[in-house]
Amino acid sequence: MKAPVHLNAMRAFEANARHQSFSAAPLPSDSSCTGWRNRLACRCFIAEREAAAKARLVLTEATTQALPDIRAGFDRLSLGLEKLKETSGSRMLTVMVSPALAAK
Repeated sequence: MKAPVHLNAMRAFEANARHQSFSAAPLPSDSSCTGWRNRLACRCFIAEREAAAKARLVLTEATTQALPDIRAGFDRLSLGLEKLKETSGSRMLTVMVSPALAAK
């Protein structure tokens, strides 16, 4: 199985598409769509500027078709992580020892 592109770039792509904006999407500072767009070698968005308004991103047909699968992938990742948290258990064992024993 081929490794997927960087997850932060995919998160940035999904957020940009959801907000239809590069600037309005709340993203971590280390995420960027640039590398992902270059790797895909396809046009994902079309910037459309209305009169005096900010530019708005319009999804291409390819992006519109791919977005549900990308969102479903993030949902599945979240579900898998929740299952791992559930099985890890919250049982904690506290052991008290003297400082001398702990040092050894």
